Amino acid sequence: MRTSPAFLAIWLSACVATEEVADTGTESDTAADTDDTDVDTDDTDTEESPSYLTDVYRPFLEESCGGCHVEAGYIHPPITDDPSHLIGTASVDGMVYVSPGSLEDSFLWYKITNRQAEVSEGGTRMPPPPEDALSARAVAAIEAWILGGAAP
Repeated sequence: MRTSPAFLAIWLSACVATEEVADTGTESDTAADTDDTDVDTDDTDTEESPSYLTDVYRPFLEESCGGCHVEAGYIHPPITDDPSHLIGTASVDGMVYVSPGSLEDSFLWYKITNRQAEVSEGGTRMPPPPEDALSARAVAAIEAWILGGAAP
């Protein structure tokens, strides 16, 4: 399984923050802190999963994709404020557009990172040239949304 650069950046920053906290204690404090009974390893309590509408669609996809991928248009899938057109829906290549929790199984991720040739017969990145590719922030937001479970 491949890991996204955005996920690695978040993971590394969490590791550095943990090391900085551990380095501030004395030797006796650090030894006392090795008891795992107090450690909360479940990240779901501390961070909310990204929202499609507020973290992905409105800041990035509405302007970049909304002009062509309209609900009544001929370009599929429609990219609207409702992600149900993307989640679990098969693309023309047979791969689903968004598979919650999995970049490798999400065709949208391949299209926005210009890697569609790895899983498809062709096509271009989205948005297509001569339009500018999505920004690194936009790609990171979409990756985080997919990896976070593709919440509406």
